[in-house]
Amino acid sequence: MGGVEEYCFLLKDVLEQLGHEVIPFAQLEDDTLDAPSKRYFVPEVDPTAPGFRSRFRSSRRAVFGDETVRAIRRLLATEKIDAAHVVHAYHQLGPMFMRELGRRGIPTLLSVHDYKLSCPSYRLLNDSTHQICTICLDEPRRRITAPAETRCWRGSRAGGLVLGAEAAAVNVMKPYQVAARVLVSNELMRQSALAGGIEADRIKIVPNFWPSPDTAPERSVSPHVLFVGRLVVEKGIDVLIRAAAQSGVPVRIVGTGPLEGELRELSQTLSAPVEFIGQVWGNGVETEMLAAAALVVPSIWHEVSPLVIYQAMTLGVPVIGSRVGGIPDLLGEDRGVMVAPGNVEALAAELRRMGREREAFDAMARRARDYSHRELSRAKFVDRISDAYREAGAAL
Repeated sequence: MGGVEEYCFLLKDVLEQLGHEVIPFAQLEDDTLDAPSKRYFVPEVDPTAPGFRSRFRSSRRAVFGDETVRAIRRLLATEKIDAAHVVHAYHQLGPMFMRELGRRGIPTLLSVHDYKLSCPSYRLLNDSTHQICTICLDEPRRRITAPAETRCWRGSRAGGLVLGAEAAAVNVMKPYQVAARVLVSNELMRQSALAGGIEADRIKIVPNFWPSPDTAPERSVSPHVLFVGRLVVEKGIDVLIRAAAQSGVPVRIVGTGPLEGELRELSQTLSAPVEFIGQVWGNGVETEMLAAAALVVPSIWHEVSPLVIYQAMTLGVPVIGSRVGGIPDLLGEDRGVMVAPGNVEALAAELRRMGREREAFDAMARRARDYSHRELSRAKFVDRISDAYREAGAAL
């Protein structure tokens, strides 16, 4: 389960504890959790599936979203909706259903968890070059043509054409203008929303939160560092493996993903002190964090607001991260260590320094824990989200 899914479950829990009924609406997939409203969900589309029919259907969903609009109308015909909170309504649903919410006068909030409002491929990352790309953020007029020109989405020109068509449709139909409040979690996302045509007074920075333990947990620290996440290119795990080989600092990698075989091979080739743990469930991630000297987030893309950092901060675990995206918002003011993305030597140097300057790293972790309890708590999130709902015309 990714960060967006985690956010949805945390948001649902918050709203229900405030006494509200939450009616989910999403794409229907094999592992979709059961819910009474599941009968309204739209069938799954896969933009990466081969075959003309599959690609045509997913393209139509992304650009026109007519199937989603019909499903939303069926739901609204039987359910009374006082407010809509839209999360991640892009390729799989298509954003055009938001116009239906606006037509019916339903107060709507949009939670943004990537850079889609300014970047058609949503990550400010070129899949072909594995480099950060801000063309569409810096030059909004190229948003329609740049995805096909640069093949930024999975290296596909055809995929770029679909993203360009989606961007053109959004420019004309303006579904995001329906949202009375657009919620972002960091300053770069705010800039992305502005570049996407969202007025400044509709943008509200609402950081995520992670439930804090009632008491400070005890740590049983080992010399190793920890990575937690999907094993995909943008997470920069290869950078961490190379830094481990240079520094000699052991690494435990929690997670699975398409690059696992390639990363295992790299680790063996470099004789890096790396252990692949696989997927960990329940309280396993917390246990892993409490045993690690630090959590490392070596991403090479503009990470939005990684919940794994929130969790480490609440536990008082030091964090070493890349200076990208929303990570500086979390680790700035000496709450953690940051290095340039992709810089193996700099990361290796910080791993070595961690062993020499344990007290300094622990002091950073204490500052981070205090900050998280003060600014990133559940209570603070409730206050901010309640303000956003009131501003959108739907008091909680």
